[in-house]
Amino acid sequence: AMMGGQYKEALKAARDLTANVMPMIADMPMIEPFGAKTLFVQLRFAKWNEVLALPQPPASATILTALYHFGRGVAHAATGAVDQAEQDRQAYASARRTVPADTLFNLNPAANVLAVADAVLDARMAAARGDVDGAIAAWSRAVAAEDRISYNEPPDWFYPTRESLGGALLRARRFEAADLAFREDLERNPNNGRSLWGRWQALRAQDGDVPATLVIRRRWQDAWTDADTVLRLEDF
Repeated sequence: AMMGGQYKEALKAARDLTANVMPMIADMPMIEPFGAKTLFVQLRFAKWNEVLALPQPPASATILTALYHFGRGVAHAATGAVDQAEQDRQAYASARRTVPADTLFNLNPAANVLAVADAVLDARMAAARGDVDGAIAAWSRAVAAEDRISYNEPPDWFYPTRESLGGALLRARRFEAADLAFREDLERNPNNGRSLWGRWQALRAQDGDVPATLVIRRRWQDAWTDADTVLRLEDF
């Protein structure tokens, strides 16, 4: 549902799962990452106010506490509240250090998954400060960290960060590089609607609505048929 742009369905599923998981985490620590699903849905759909309204998890849930501060940092950065985002980043760094080194995040060491979060938060912070090159460099680090995560289905990181790299390159008007980022994601996630939309925007900017561009637009429309979400470049 997240990949298909179906916010309402994704949120309902995430809330149901979170409600089932949270009471059991103390006895079954290995299921803790599932408690982040509602946060991930709100982040995926750029629902920044909803992210900031989420309750703080218990301190004993170290992964969820780190992700809670990560999410707030992303949301504050995305809304331009840079000082608050910096406070969140410091809280995230402190919480991250409490995650034991041997903790698993589903099939991966938690440190490997949180390495993606490190770079994503750096990218959001750089963008909030108007540092375009810094944001693109951080998104590139996020992609590299995501690529180091072992395969799981669904993936242990909740969305393909090449979408965000492509979006940052589009905003910087680096259209060929943006198109490449989206194409590389589509090799890994065929018919990903967000990357198809990104490719359409990149190709339109370079060539206009030529037949090849319109083919990509049609593929995006097919992928986004059931979506209840309007895509905006600032949300990537």
